[in-house]
Amino acid sequence: MSVGISEPEPAEYYKPYIDDHYTVLGGFDIAKSNSIWIALVACETGRGNDIRFYKWKWRYETWKVDLARMSCGYWNWDEISDKVNILKERFKV
Repeated sequence: MSVGISEPEPAEYYKPYIDDHYTVLGGFDIAKSNSIWIALVACETGRGNDIRFYKWKWRYETWKVDLARMSCGYWNWDEISDKVNILKERFKV
């Protein structure tokens, strides 16, 4: 595990906000504010375990799934990290 990365949040942390079609295993928040919440969540699906990307918006006094909820277990995370670092450097993010 990388330095600075803690243990995943437990399933109960995400379960109320994810469809019952999936069994939540745990996850990591990427960003969370008063209005937006983005996370990577490990779930058991009908086809085995998967990592899913979620974005919620705070509406009507609760977190509601926004338009971003998808599988991302097949993404090349090393390549994504490299691309993010290039963008950060080039555009001074």
